[in-house]
Amino acid sequence: MALPLGLSVGFNHTSTPPTKCDSLYAAPPGHRNKKTFCESHLLAVSIKAGAAENNTNETLAFALEVLIYTTTASTTLFVSKADSTGYLHLLKQPKSIVSPVRIVSQVFLSHLIKARRRPGIQLIVSLFARAQDQYLFPGSVENSGKHVLDDKGLIKWWCKILDPILREYRPSSNPPTTTTPTSTAYLTVPGYDRHEILALLPLSARLDPAEAKRWVHGHPLHLIAKHPDAPPRCLVPRFPDDPKARFINELDEEVLDQNGRLKVTTKGSWKSVKTMDHFWEMMQFRQECSSGRLVGFAWVVINPSVEETEEPKDDDVPQSQQSVATDLSEGPLLPTPQDSQTAGGWDDGQPKHNKIELVEPLSPRPSPSRHSKMATSRQKHWPKGPLQSRMPDLKSFGSSSKSLNVPEDSRHYLWTREGRGNIIITENNYQRLHELLLRLDFADLDIAQQSTKRWMEELALFGSLESEVLIEVTGKLEPVAEDQNRGPAITQLLVGKKRGNEVRQGQDDNGVSTLPTGLVRKKPKVTNDESSKSINTIGAGLIRKKAKK
Repeated sequence: MALPLGLSVGFNHTSTPPTKCDSLYAAPPGHRNKKTFCESHLLAVSIKAGAAENNTNETLAFALEVLIYTTTASTTLFVSKADSTGYLHLLKQPKSIVSPVRIVSQVFLSHLIKARRRPGIQLIVSLFARAQDQYLFPGSVENSGKHVLDDKGLIKWWCKILDPILREYRPSSNPPTTTTPTSTAYLTVPGYDRHEILALLPLSARLDPAEAKRWVHGHPLHLIAKHPDAPPRCLVPRFPDDPKARFINELDEEVLDQNGRLKVTTKGSWKSVKTMDHFWEMMQFRQECSSGRLVGFAWVVINPSVEETEEPKDDDVPQSQQSVATDLSEGPLLPTPQDSQTAGGWDDGQPKHNKIELVEPLSPRPSPSRHSKMATSRQKHWPKGPLQSRMPDLKSFGSSSKSLNVPEDSRHYLWTREGRGNIIITENNYQRLHELLLRLDFADLDIAQQSTKRWMEELALFGSLESEVLIEVTGKLEPVAEDQNRGPAITQLLVGKKRGNEVRQGQDDNGVSTLPTGLVRKKPKVTNDESSKSINTIGAGLIRKKAKK
């Protein structure tokens, strides 16, 4: 997909290097948490809009945040937040075209998926759709041009974005026999059954054959889990600002002690929720999913091909085995019988006398005296002559920082250059930039332009001096031209047999059928004289008289 012809926008892709973070899944009893790395990606789209024609002030129009979690066994793309300011309508694009926000979201997610796919590793795209007035741009709800979708509309909107990405890969088969990656999408809405879910899916999902369904009602948590037989507490991921994670934190009070450690008697299972079906049944009674509100949870699971599939080296081993392996790797090796005999002076059965050598102790180095320090300081050559002014050295937070020098390839992640942003900053600076965005105001166009300028200045300070803050992109998709000789198409519902597409007699250029004059039957007009003369009478032979007695 491409942007409409003539539409010029500015893109800024800010990302962080892979940083070690907490595991998404709780470890089963007897196992350690998976070593997990996280990348933060923020795509900001800006436009030039204003009352003056030569207005060059940038205004943020849309932003999308994606978090990428990687382990040795999986890669998870979590769509954290997406929001718009509502000023995109100032470009006066025709309403018949596809929304640029939808195009940018689909292309950006597809780009990250292709850049982060690893051979033999499963990739999952996860998101939850919950309607809200504003997520990333405070005060934008006061803008009359912002169109806020309701719960159903937002779920449908995200499904339309994920559906083309899903169809870039072949449908999954059981058993897997294809040599290319396969994909399957899942959608669940707490409180909705299968028939109600079908109404939220795109039209292409309803036309799929029964043997190759691309959308499934439910969740893939059992399929993507390393331990499918683990308790439900170990199967649900804990994403930031996620309704599932908040419910899990409340349920963990049943199995954790005051120090946050797992109670031995619970065996990692909640007392109130025993199965995953019960978990989703309880989710529909949560405040975020009840009171007339809907929350949709969607996944796209991309499985590697049979040729790529291999047993990954996993660091998720039982805790007892891992502790023994750590002790053996870090501690000294146990001596073998041959080493013991050799160390004791025996070799080939012949005794040997150990030689003892006396080593003289090293004399301590004398510490420099006070007078020697003063003499050294006097020998320094200080500059002489007039002072020359110079530019101050600005502290750079860009790619020259030591914290950004991480390897591109690891058994836990794949950090390719194609998937990085045009500005790479540390995780701490990314959080500062994110908090600054949440403190700005976008209620009015002038205020929004000032807030955009402040945010971009802070971004340029965090980034390197040679990186570009904005990348200008111009659309090239030409709209479909309409035939000027024909009017608007008129859709008619016909009852009967389906005819051909040839033009029949009595059909005009616009495709409107008219009946011939000979087929029209008019009711004859009756005058007053004719109506008085036309009196129906009964014949004498038809009258039957009653017989006299």
